[in-house]
Amino acid sequence: MAEAKSVQLRKKLYLESLDYYISHPDVFTEDVLEIKLNLYQKVLMRAFFRFDYNCWSLARGLGKSFLGILCIIVYCLLYPGTKAGIIAPAFRQAKNVIQEKYKDELCQFSPFIEQEEMTFISNTQKARIEFFNGSWIEGFPIGSDGSKIRGARFHVVLVDEAAYVPKFVIEGVIKPMMVVRRGYSVDKADENYENNKILLTSTASYRFNHLYALFCDYIKRMSEPDNTQYFACNLPYTVGLHVGLFDEEMIKQQKAVMSSIEFEMEYLARFPRISENAWIKYDDLINCSDLDHIETEGINGFEYVMSIDVARVEGHDNTIIDVFKLHWYTDHCEADMVYTDSMNGVSFENQAIKVREVLRKFPGIIKIYQDTMTIGQGLSDELAKDYYFAEEQKWYPPLIDCNNEQAMNKIDTTK
Repeated sequence: MAEAKSVQLRKKLYLESLDYYISHPDVFTEDVLEIKLNLYQKVLMRAFFRFDYNCWSLARGLGKSFLGILCIIVYCLLYPGTKAGIIAPAFRQAKNVIQEKYKDELCQFSPFIEQEEMTFISNTQKARIEFFNGSWIEGFPIGSDGSKIRGARFHVVLVDEAAYVPKFVIEGVIKPMMVVRRGYSVDKADENYENNKILLTSTASYRFNHLYALFCDYIKRMSEPDNTQYFACNLPYTVGLHVGLFDEEMIKQQKAVMSSIEFEMEYLARFPRISENAWIKYDDLINCSDLDHIETEGINGFEYVMSIDVARVEGHDNTIIDVFKLHWYTDHCEADMVYTDSMNGVSFENQAIKVREVLRKFPGIIKIYQDTMTIGQGLSDELAKDYYFAEEQKWYPPLIDCNNEQAMNKIDTTK
């Protein structure tokens, strides 16, 4: 039986209204949810709906978590059946976004949101919102290696405090979650599908943080004429002053007690260098490093070398022990730094004990590189003594400087 014209008209008006609100989600937020927005919040919300990859670096206090969860909620309401995830460095943080920003704030501001809620769970094990239209939002921790979220499938992901979520988790775990098209079916070939989305929100960090490179990449892609995927922005505290959110006197007090670098990150939403006058720029140093290769003990079959930068006790300086794994090739050798330890104001005797401890962890160490002159002589003398390890009730031989011919000649090679 054909639908009545009045029903068809209502459906047409509904779809037209839905299309308008999808293009103007800030208007939906104010007209339907009755939540008033500042101008910068409207701009960011429209950017989230328009672009697939968003990265926001906002000054502390501008409400990045609040606006982030609000964008996700509006998206879930306008797109039935949306699967949304909130990823944070710890489950407690993801849960707090759902409990505090959604339940304790947004539901109080908007009775409409609360009446659309079918189920709400917030406990030590789970944080999840389910809406009557089939959409849901759930909070997840990243875990140490991203395993706690690996295999999940989302249409939308909010990564809260993205600077503290490891790069390999974003690139290797979160982005692959987004590959499955919304509404896909075997017998349906529809190119007009809605893309999945990732929203990264964070306060700024140092330039060696992975978020800085990603932020710069988004900015670069934004400048491309046909860009429809990438959006990034940083908003300083002056935005909060302009809309009356911040107290200028309090900002001045914060600036007086914070270092210039801290203030630059926290309130100017910039990614500072550690030191502009450093002999070797930290950016260059970090580009030559690999922070993913970390070992707490040696791996059988590999050779290692140890370096020791010795400091005296009186100066309360740091003695640094580094361990490098060797990778041998036909024409060269490469080394990864896999372990580091520091000792501040420690006697040479205790430094020698620490060296022995590291040697037990990495029995594949074939050589130790250390300054044995001046300051290093004290540690060298301690290492040249026989060492008794009480836990094993075993004596270990001295560690002799191979450049000391007199000491080397005393070694009994017949044993």
